[in-house]
Amino acid sequence: MKKQIFIDGEYQYDYEKNGMIHTLSYPNIDFWGSHLRGETAFKIKDDGDGLSIQTPLKKNNIDYAEAEKLEILLRIINSGPVYEIGTKESL
Repeated sequence: MKKQIFIDGEYQYDYEKNGMIHTLSYPNIDFWGSHLRGETAFKIKDDGDGLSIQTPLKKNNIDYAEAEKLEILLRIINSGPVYEIGTKESL
């Protein structure tokens, strides 16, 4: 079953887990160009012994858009602890 991913309150991606494969895809909405709608944005395999990126990357360095998609999937897969950033004054 696909789940909707919202960023800053706006629906931007679909997420689906099928066995060991976690997939982030572009939904069929006006936010994305027609050439991206329904396409896979990023895919990760979790075999229980580690994670492997299934999305072919064009280069060794990933750009900010790819990093964002990777971060979204990793946050979903590793939904354990809550990370917070603060300053010493706020503690």
